[in-house]
Amino acid sequence: VQSRYPLAPDPAPLPTLFDASGDADALCDTLMDLHSPTRQAFAVTIGALGHLVDVNDAVRLSWPRWGLSAGKTFVIYGHRIDADRGTVTLKLWG
Repeated sequence: VQSRYPLAPDPAPLPTLFDASGDADALCDTLMDLHSPTRQAFAVTIGALGHLVDVNDAVRLSWPRWGLSAGKTFVIYGHRIDADRGTVTLKLWG
């Protein structure tokens, strides 16, 4: 990331309570994936089952376009409920 964005500051250390380095490595990989330069954002309208998920939940999105044919995991950062139509619009980032 530093070579692509040389002016980006180093993040502050993230305090955790991990006692195994493998767990810390897994978190590091997840955070690097989440903040990679190839991240995308989508707004997806779904049916009534959208009420089963909440902000900060991870969901998998598959679509034949935009490089999502194999599926990709996103984090929900917002949602809008339309009770009249019985739909929920999820704002996804990842």
